[in-house]
Amino acid sequence: MLKSTLSALAFASLACAATVPQWIAPTADAVRSPCPMINSLANHGIISRDGKNIRPSDYLAAVKSQGLANDVGMVFAYGGALLFPHRFDADGNLVYGLDDARKHNAVEHDASLTRDDIYFNGDDYTFNRTLYDQMISYANPTTQAMDFWSFAQIRVARQRDSTERNPTADLSFLQNTKAHAEAGLILNILGWESGGTSIPISYMNAFFIEERLPYAEGWTPSPKPIGFAAIMKSQKAVQKLEASVQ
Repeated sequence: MLKSTLSALAFASLACAATVPQWIAPTADAVRSPCPMINSLANHGIISRDGKNIRPSDYLAAVKSQGLANDVGMVFAYGGALLFPHRFDADGNLVYGLDDARKHNAVEHDASLTRDDIYFNGDDYTFNRTLYDQMISYANPTTQAMDFWSFAQIRVARQRDSTERNPTADLSFLQNTKAHAEAGLILNILGWESGGTSIPISYMNAFFIEERLPYAEGWTPSPKPIGFAAIMKSQKAVQKLEASVQ
């Protein structure tokens, strides 16, 4: 039974990978955001590859195609229209680009898992490999996965670092909530097979380092749309463990 189930999952992964647009690294004139998820969508051509002037409806369709429920997708896509700089295209459609998502404290925040605080060099969107390696160092050595305890440890470490080195650090309730929701979102998008409790390192590497959806590593989008209830469940589990982090 287990063998047939694993075979079915492997077949499904290969089938999905075959239908996903090819991953292509961004060109010099493309723009990207602080968010590896929407960057990955652009790198695959699921949204405009240049990352510019994208309609909220296109963002919504893209994130839903990768397993998010309509409620989360609507906030993701149309919330951006409210929070980020935006404009209207020649047809009168409201649009915003991935670079608009760099606006500080809109969705982007201090103490990010893999991005510098904007205070340090004015760049809050470029992937920082040193921060990523720090995060992965907290992976469970037995399972080779990032679990609740892993995310609890890295969230505390990142918050301490910002508090100690960034005199303008904003770790208010709102910004802290967004940071933890981010962890819950990642756990459920990449770790839905575990019920949103852990993510294989191979998936993390593809998603964060290459900003690529990890189909080649065996991942597929959740067949059950991921809504706020699942994200908040994982988020709260991480926050509960943080009190035990030294």
